[in-house]
Amino acid sequence: NLGEEPLVASFSHFDKVIEYSSSERSTITGQPSYKTPPGRRDNRRRGTPDGLGRYIRLCEETLKHLPASHPESAIYLEGLSRALHSQHFRLESLDDLERYIGLYNEALELLPADHPDRASCLKCFAQALRGQYNQSKSLDYLNRSIQLYTEVLELVPPSHPDRANCLKGLARALRSRYDRLQSLDDLEQCIQLSNEALKLVPTGRRDRVGHLQGLVWALWKRCLHCEHGSLIDLEQCIRLCNEALELLPAEHPGRASCLQSLARALRSRYLAVEALDLLPANHLSGPSHLEGLPLDSSNRHGRSRPLADLDRSIGFYTEALKLLPASHPDRATCLDDLVKSLSLRSRHDRCSSPVDLEGSIRFYIEALELRPIGHPDRISSLEGLARAVARRYHRSGSWGDLAWSTQLYSNALELYPHDHQNRGRCRRDLNQLK
Repeated sequence: NLGEEPLVASFSHFDKVIEYSSSERSTITGQPSYKTPPGRRDNRRRGTPDGLGRYIRLCEETLKHLPASHPESAIYLEGLSRALHSQHFRLESLDDLERYIGLYNEALELLPADHPDRASCLKCFAQALRGQYNQSKSLDYLNRSIQLYTEVLELVPPSHPDRANCLKGLARALRSRYDRLQSLDDLEQCIQLSNEALKLVPTGRRDRVGHLQGLVWALWKRCLHCEHGSLIDLEQCIRLCNEALELLPAEHPGRASCLQSLARALRSRYLAVEALDLLPANHLSGPSHLEGLPLDSSNRHGRSRPLADLDRSIGFYTEALKLLPASHPDRATCLDDLVKSLSLRSRHDRCSSPVDLEGSIRFYIEALELRPIGHPDRISSLEGLARAVARRYHRSGSWGDLAWSTQLYSNALELYPHDHQNRGRCRRDLNQLK
């Protein structure tokens, strides 16, 4: 099964190894057959480390005595490489990583183009190379992974039950390359593949969620990238996020991410419509960017949209925070985004209540604590907290808030590179306090 995880897929070959060991090994080598110890088969089927180690040893012993020309050699090589892949994820062993990549290469050389297991081997090799890229950041691994995923799709017909997962794998690899090179071609291809994969998974199935989230990510990136993004993409993001949330139970670990994506899209739609509302009715085009979001003036039908988008955004960020423990890497970002939505709500009301302002300061403090010195996002937390404390100073006249805000802005300036585009803004905000 192409869709199996490496550990489960490794054990799908276990019976072949046992069968070969018991029937052919003694004939070829004159050595005794292997027997599975009592109770070990159950252990390995549950995916225990004990069963995985036993499987690796059996594959290794079998391959020592199996001629390279034997028609089953590639199967055992693939099985061993999958097992080492799983062991690498358990132990994070670089030796296992290099070794299973070499075994995949060897297995592919032995498998003819029309072999029924070639697609499975190609897919697992592509996954392994993408994992290697994540560790080494070498584009050679990622480009090779994309090439292999493309070969897999040529071997897997549209009717194959695992084609959707193969499409998702290629989309993820292209997503990684887009993150690295910012190529719009990679992003557009990622959107196309994600759409195709989503169409293959029936509505209502839980495994549809991963495809929905992948497409939301790609559409959102297009909104941020260039003029091809529009309110149409935002509308689709909102619809897809709502569908994903309906499929995820309240306790699902992926629910917080979906809530954040939906909240972000709703806030951006509010901002886009707000920008259009500021234009004369006969104006042909909106501002080119808002929060990095290109606008499409053909969507002016949304001019009368109420504040519901912003209020829902606040609600979804709040719900996501309840699901993210203090140790979660996304909690600080969620805190920042919640404060942004709260600030927009206060700006719309022309004033912020003391309660909202104190809440914003509390959220920024927590986010700053989660981003120690050296964290790439610490600057944004420093500036956000500085602005919130400055607002409280202007309201209360507290000299303590003035000193605190000044120190926060100064700390942010020290972290900005001298040629950073936001450094001037930070210095201007600091000077306005003096």
